[in-house]
Amino acid sequence: MSASAVQSTTAGLALRLLVLGMAVAGATPALAGDQNQIFLRQESPANPSQGNVLVVDQSAALGASVAGPSQSLLDAVDGAGGSGVAGLPSLLGLPGDAPALQRGVGNDATVIQTGAGANVMLLQQNMADIGVPATGLTGQQARVEAASGAAGAVVQRGDANEARLVLEQQATGLVAQTGTELKADLSVGPGGTGQIIQNGSNIDSGPVVVTTGGSVIYVQNGTNIQPIGATGLNVISSTNIGAIAITQTGY
Repeated sequence: MSASAVQSTTAGLALRLLVLGMAVAGATPALAGDQNQIFLRQESPANPSQGNVLVVDQSAALGASVAGPSQSLLDAVDGAGGSGVAGLPSLLGLPGDAPALQRGVGNDATVIQTGAGANVMLLQQNMADIGVPATGLTGQQARVEAASGAAGAVVQRGDANEARLVLEQQATGLVAQTGTELKADLSVGPGGTGQIIQNGSNIDSGPVVVTTGGSVIYVQNGTNIQPIGATGLNVISSTNIGAIAITQTGY
């Protein structure tokens, strides 16, 4: 088996996969681009108006992986309340038991991994997949940047969701969105952990920044919720052990 592997299962029409940094097996010692893996499934309906797109850059990564979230993580997301997903770092450490999935039309994802052992989980679905009538909007977008030892997941189940997740060394992070026009922007510093969970339609988290070693859970439930403050949420420091949890509920 090669040092780097791409496993891809495709169904439907109009898809594009671009992978950067897949090295040839047998290089000694291991170099950037070695031992990276991508496990992916892309599906599109007949006559899609726009195809699925995934761009993965692992050229500066070693032992990085892109796969789908484990069922344990999905169950935890579905059961998350105002306190978010419990045990997130452990759940992100579980091997993905499914491929990264882009289903529907208009999905778009970019994953950039650097350093050793950066792991990313990705799920993008449309509203029909979760039993909700489609709104006519055509797709999610996601951009994930993961540095050495980082682990993160983006779970988008809806129509026009957008998400940006940036993880520095040894950080963990989750963006989970169910709705239509949701947006999220989460950056987590070294050793920190962060979550944005959005349930609703026109919700915009604004930028959420978690600094070194911090822990933040930000849950938004409602329809037309805006970010906290004009510039979003920036956790500078915390002297107490434990997560900072913020819940917004719209009416």
